[in-house]
Amino acid sequence: MPEPRPIRTSDSGFHLQIRNRATRPLRLAIFNLASGGPIGRVDNEAPLTVEPAGFVELRMVASLPAGYDHGADVLKLLGTLAHADFEWLSLPALGQAYTPKRATRSPSNPLEALLHEPAY
Repeated sequence: MPEPRPIRTSDSGFHLQIRNRATRPLRLAIFNLASGGPIGRVDNEAPLTVEPAGFVELRMVASLPAGYDHGADVLKLLGTLAHADFEWLSLPALGQAYTPKRATRSPSNPLEALLHEPAY
């Protein structure tokens, strides 16, 4: 049986704790896959690094886009051993025009090269 999902009221706070049990530092990016809203980073677009056996705790606030009285948010945590530019995964809210991201630098690893490829 799946675990029950936590229910939060809009504008309520919660804590997210991420622990690194690996032997190498992890670079993290956290995305919010919001109901009808944009897909974007929630970690202030600053790369988070968690050292081996360390943890990071983030205070977050649940919210709803204007005009919504309920919704579901999914937080997606991506971790890599090397730096990766995850901005290619950000998308605007539904109904908003999509503007492709332009590279400010060349891809520096295979993941960035894959994310840099045009979508078809």
